[in-house]
Amino acid sequence: MLFITGDDADAQALARALPFRELVFARQKLRLLAELRGLDPKDRLTPLLAALPGDLRLGDVWVEHPDSDAGKPLSGLARSFGNALRPALRKAGLLSAKEDARLPRLHVCFLDGDHALLALTDPHDSAPLPLGIPRLKLLADAPSRSALKLEEAFLALLDAGERERLLRPGMTAADLGAAPGGWTWVLTRQHLRVTSVDNGPLRQHVLDTGLVEHLRADGFRWHPAQPLDWMVCDMVEQPSKVAARMAQWFREGWCRNAVFNLKLPMKKRWQETRLSYGPVRRTGGEAADGPRAPALPRPRGNHGLRHAVDIRLLGARIAPPLPVAGDRPRGKPGPTGTGTPASAAPSPRPRRWTTPPWHRGC
Repeated sequence: MLFITGDDADAQALARALPFRELVFARQKLRLLAELRGLDPKDRLTPLLAALPGDLRLGDVWVEHPDSDAGKPLSGLARSFGNALRPALRKAGLLSAKEDARLPRLHVCFLDGDHALLALTDPHDSAPLPLGIPRLKLLADAPSRSALKLEEAFLALLDAGERERLLRPGMTAADLGAAPGGWTWVLTRQHLRVTSVDNGPLRQHVLDTGLVEHLRADGFRWHPAQPLDWMVCDMVEQPSKVAARMAQWFREGWCRNAVFNLKLPMKKRWQETRLSYGPVRRTGGEAADGPRAPALPRPRGNHGLRHAVDIRLLGARIAPPLPVAGDRPRGKPGPTGTGTPASAAPSPRPRRWTTPPWHRGC
């Protein structure tokens, strides 16, 4: 999707109105600088450097290609051109000696060998990974490919500091619709204690971790006796029904944080997202036991499963935090805890901002 603005002020206002973390299906958010056609394969650097403003200062540069079968042959070109481009930019005084997230990042996307797009982005308001998604490898002991969806959700929805703070050993979690155990397995790799709720069987090696209690129950009916740190859900059901159940979990204060997957229809994905997302967002700051810190819903398209959305609710504090096993008292408790295991109950030139059309799945 391409937005065309009249000047820098409009472009900056648009960027503020569309923070990347609130975009559901976009893989990346960039400001388009130039489109270069008819590049000479013998010298692509000269026209590219000429297209960049002389006063530009960059903290990093990524050279990319379309994430499609047609675009894969360009991966070699992107890699080799990036190796040549970085020293050329440093020689021209445009690129810092080391990666600097305080400065804009340059994106070069080859649509063909003689056709490239140049764009800039703010590293703090864009996807942190080339091509906009993590490249994950399914490990041999993963119970199912669905494990990759939760791993991608944690990488896309949480920054490094949040992952360290909110996924700590000894925390408690529930996995609704757990069989055969892919999402439970991901949680146990973070050393969380998991109640896996599903009438179907779990893989034995997941149970053998000693961190899992398997309850043969309906995920739409079961709830914990005490609040949990996490709830994750990958149940196969109408997205509105799943969203309503997730909203109830937060309204009742059964968990502090959640990741759940809405399986959207092939058509009208955005309409269904808005319909399902509404109840979750409205209940984000409400709790049955009184006021609490506002939740921050973060919907995000799951690119490992093109017609799905992962939504995480962050910061819904529902009870005084309990210490994680092994922690020493550190004065006033922090915002998270473990709960109890479930079993216990202006320029004259136009400026363009774009979520790049070359990323398939945008």
